[in-house]
Amino acid sequence: MENLQARAVEKMMSIGYKENLAQEMSVELLAATPVKKAFSHWVETGEETDCVYEEFSAFRLMSERRHKYPAALNAIDWLNRDPQKARKALTSGVCRLIRRKE
Repeated sequence: MENLQARAVEKMMSIGYKENLAQEMSVELLAATPVKKAFSHWVETGEETDCVYEEFSAFRLMSERRHKYPAALNAIDWLNRDPQKARKALTSGVCRLIRRKE
């Protein structure tokens, strides 16, 4: 897992994420059951696969909200964990990333 996480950080930095955010998000996405497989596949192959939660999809978030792939997967994970807050934020005009506190 550690090697995959290091590759995830590198991949995320290559698309514009700052190192500290890439580290934090990659740990979360590799542990997030609903999106772990898609994120791992993207890290290994560069291929983006869609993840869906009700009417939301990673591809739609990327297209309509201009999310980068990891951010779109993070939103899908958030929808699975806290549907009310996530849905409200994603359907409003303003959506900010709320970090998971464990």
